[in-house]
Amino acid sequence: AKTVHACEWNPWSVQGLLQGAIKNEVSYNIYHGGAIDSAEQDSKDQRSKQSFELGHVPRPSHGKKPKEYGQLVVYPGDNSQWISFFENQAHHINLGLIPSAEPGWVLGVRALCPKEGGYLHVHHNIRVGEEETFKSYLLKSLHELFANWKQDSSWSLNIRHMENVKSFAPMVFHYVVDVECRPQITLS
Repeated sequence: AKTVHACEWNPWSVQGLLQGAIKNEVSYNIYHGGAIDSAEQDSKDQRSKQSFELGHVPRPSHGKKPKEYGQLVVYPGDNSQWISFFENQAHHINLGLIPSAEPGWVLGVRALCPKEGGYLHVHHNIRVGEEETFKSYLLKSLHELFANWKQDSSWSLNIRHMENVKSFAPMVFHYVVDVECRPQITLS
């Protein structure tokens, strides 16, 4: 990946991510700043009011070729306050909040690249026997979000894989649903 955007509420998880980046000689940027009210400012103003720090920059280890990695960009806090930084850029979005990532579906749609599309990796806890109902609900909801946020209801949405990750509670399992999202291709 050229760029990995990582949004995280948990400060200990952010610290673990940064420690892993340092250990693996991956450079990173960390953005800092308060919540952004998009009704009050446009995204250019928002970016200028945020600050960032440049993290560990990889240097060649003694006698070794430098590792060639992309960039890690870390946004501590609620991803909704940072969406203007990566909107329309992503090809893979991990929507990992459980028991339901549904509040983040709109942000995932907004983050997807409008020309190529990509994958939404949707985490959700599902009761035994309700898997098909959830898949139908997910696709219907995503179609509505694409119509609203991409102004295009012709996106092709296909569930490519559904993985039962683990038991969450009696008769409830944590699943990840991989949804391929592609814009309609028009030939001119």
